[in-house]
Amino acid sequence: MKKIWVYILGILTGVVLTFIVLFIIAKAASGANNGMTFFDKPGQVMEESSYKVFQSLGKGYALANGCSDNKYDLYLGLTVLIYNEDGKTYYDDQIITAPKGKCFRQIGIYRYPTRMDVDKTVPIVMLMDK
Repeated sequence: MKKIWVYILGILTGVVLTFIVLFIIAKAASGANNGMTFFDKPGQVMEESSYKVFQSLGKGYALANGCSDNKYDLYLGLTVLIYNEDGKTYYDDQIITAPKGKCFRQIGIYRYPTRMDVDKTVPIVMLMDK
């Protein structure tokens, strides 16, 4: 009878330890947040009203440059990470313009390493109502 209880306690201990390890792994993966830090509430309104995507990072994310010269359509302005809660996919060279009544607002910051191992920090912006 004693051997059965030791066996059952061994199985229960294994199950509990497995769940604890899986919880720790899941917590570490979600805590990394891929270099993104979000503000509690939206920050400043960005000066640029349009951005040109130069690198898509998956659903809902893209690195883009702001329009620095409207006359010549030059996009050499501030680099930002555009965030979209709807998971919309972006593509390279896409122009994203704020429609009337909306603006780009900073909602956080994004840190990432470049190809030359230089750490960059850019604002995370989202299209919002004014």
